[in-house]
Amino acid sequence: MRIRINSVLLTIYSLYIFSFITISCSQFANIKLLNTAGTLIQRGCLLILLLLIIRDILKKKMIKKMVLWVAILVCVLIVVFKSNNGILDLITVFIFAFSLKNISFHKIIKVDIRVRSIACALIILLSLAGLIDSNVTYSNRGIWRTSLGFNHPNTLSLIIMSLCFQWFYLRFYKLKILEYISMILILYILYFTTNSLTSIIGISGLLIFNLLTRICKKINFGSLFLSTSLFLVLPSAFVLSIYLAINYSIFDPFMVALNDISTGRVASMNNFYNEYGISLFGQPIELISTTRASQLGISTKVLDNGYMRLLLRFGLLITTILFILIMKLSYQLLKKKEYALVSCLSTYFIVGLMESSFYRIEYNIFLLPIVYVFMKKEVYYSLEVNNKVAEHRQKFKLLMEK
Repeated sequence: MRIRINSVLLTIYSLYIFSFITISCSQFANIKLLNTAGTLIQRGCLLILLLLIIRDILKKKMIKKMVLWVAILVCVLIVVFKSNNGILDLITVFIFAFSLKNISFHKIIKVDIRVRSIACALIILLSLAGLIDSNVTYSNRGIWRTSLGFNHPNTLSLIIMSLCFQWFYLRFYKLKILEYISMILILYILYFTTNSLTSIIGISGLLIFNLLTRICKKINFGSLFLSTSLFLVLPSAFVLSIYLAINYSIFDPFMVALNDISTGRVASMNNFYNEYGISLFGQPIELISTTRASQLGISTKVLDNGYMRLLLRFGLLITTILFILIMKLSYQLLKKKEYALVSCLSTYFIVGLMESSFYRIEYNIFLLPIVYVFMKKEVYYSLEVNNKVAEHRQKFKLLMEK
């Protein structure tokens, strides 16, 4: 029974990711009927997962906690079907994390790679065949960039980056010279197609973390420095974002240069900070994408920095709680020397300086293990993130429980 349930959960996850990439991320999102269908599919998947979570609670006879869970369920359902300001992004992380907690993360990664690759290839092929349009523009650096059927070149580059990260994770200690060359080739292609520096920096950063980890492991030295560096990426990026948002000035040559390099991201952070400010519980913020602005003939209002978007939207309280959970997860993983997973997470935190996708499960699958923070110590250690022996031990335990 457990094996069948796991198959259902992976199917639901696959359907969610496939519909997100092929509809929500592509030019099909501009077709109202398809966009509505995609939204219904994704929210239907979340609803099914919520019901399965409740079923699991009832099966374990946790009646005393049902009042709390029902209250949470009602609130979540209201948000799922009514929210239009991004709160669903955070809820989705925890719904998938708790739903997939009994499935090997290694296995989820393999399924995600297959689904994501097929969905991405499908949209690109439709674009090359001329069946759907592409968003073609010139970057601030004067380089031609195309979305190849997706709604923005950055969207395509983030999906490609996600695939590269997952491949890095699966092959972290086994990467060959040819694979490193392939990654460099992908960076070259991304530069002359999407021209997204965010993904280029992200893949390059993970490449550096990978080499440092393998060197430390080979010489059996420097693991403390490596662990400390990986652990401090998230708080450092968060503090840096707040500092830049507050202290940006057009009269500071360094700030102006940094803003030019980041294609206006620093000034945008400062503008949003001045307009909305930091609050305890957050507030709705108005965002106007480049595509929508060109359609309506108005100015864009874009906030790419993930930390400021998270802070302004959800407030200091939720942001702090989320970061505490992630840092606790990183600490637990580093204690178990899971450098591959923490390297992927930490690199996404660097990407968060330039893109808001780092806290979205649709782009950052490495947030799924956050469920281990809530689990008992003995259960956590029996569900090794990337340990086949532990995975077989867990399967044996489930069979014995039947």
